[in-house]
Amino acid sequence: MSVNSTTSVFKAIRISDELPVVLKVFDVKGMSESTTYAYYFEEDGDACPVPKEFVFLGRVQHIDGCVKMLDFINDPSNDRWILVLEDLEEGGYVNLAKELTSSDKSISVSAVSWIIKGVIGVLLDIHSIGILHCDLKPDNIFVDFNSRKVKLIDFNLSQELDQNQVGVIPGCTPDYAPPEVLVQRRPWTEAGEIWSLGCTAFVLLCRRFPFENPYLAAFSSPVYPRCALETSESLSSGANTNGFFCMSKRPAFRRLGQGALDTDNDIRLSPIAKDFLLLCLTRQPELRPSLGMLLQHAFLNRAGPDSLKSSDSASFTHRSAIMVK
Repeated sequence: MSVNSTTSVFKAIRISDELPVVLKVFDVKGMSESTTYAYYFEEDGDACPVPKEFVFLGRVQHIDGCVKMLDFINDPSNDRWILVLEDLEEGGYVNLAKELTSSDKSISVSAVSWIIKGVIGVLLDIHSIGILHCDLKPDNIFVDFNSRKVKLIDFNLSQELDQNQVGVIPGCTPDYAPPEVLVQRRPWTEAGEIWSLGCTAFVLLCRRFPFENPYLAAFSSPVYPRCALETSESLSSGANTNGFFCMSKRPAFRRLGQGALDTDNDIRLSPIAKDFLLLCLTRQPELRPSLGMLLQHAFLNRAGPDSLKSSDSASFTHRSAIMVK
């Protein structure tokens, strides 16, 4: 399914019961001390270094909005760790990044609203047990459009909420990372998760990244589409007032991997949707709203008809996480 310098992800069938699963294979030689924990196995009491993701996934298994870990395999003869995970696609979920790039699918603004609201619910759950996700983006969100449920995957960069890791280089995906983490190299906080949530919502609504160069986010503003003012007629009818935007009849942005943004398009944000993004993408982390405050925002509590959808696929490039240097 995917391969990078430290991990490979495969679909597989568990022989014992023919259950479809996903295998996340870690290359021990490619892992660093910052991405491993010393874990004590009960059988012999000896400490064995394991991926942080194994430890964090073990702590969130009771949370419905997190991917389930079915097994863990230590394969020292091949210098591998293997996480056996549930296959969310077999359970009716779709990857949100794949959904954005699909040529025959579209995501309505109504769906963006409940997806973001669902993600906030999951973040509140993991924060309540002292965990920060630290890599929130469409690639790590799975959605069941029938049941309106969301699940988060990839806890490889997760951190303790009460961490005190001054000087530790944080991991992140630049296009979704707050400037205090990406540039200032400060530890992740709940406010940092709010920024990532805002970037994710921006991508879903505007079909491009908010910043052409995320390293300059502390000194520049997102490139917002023009704002569509609601008319008195729409306000009185209750339609088209809670985050709808008009759709372009052509792709909203060019291939993002080339760093080129196509801002000359017909996408329109409603004032309510733009206000939500503005709050999330506040430069000063201490001024960003909490997740609880965002849940009360009108954009996440919209009641308009689910009638406007995008019909064009976007040339969306998946962005990988890095260790900030």
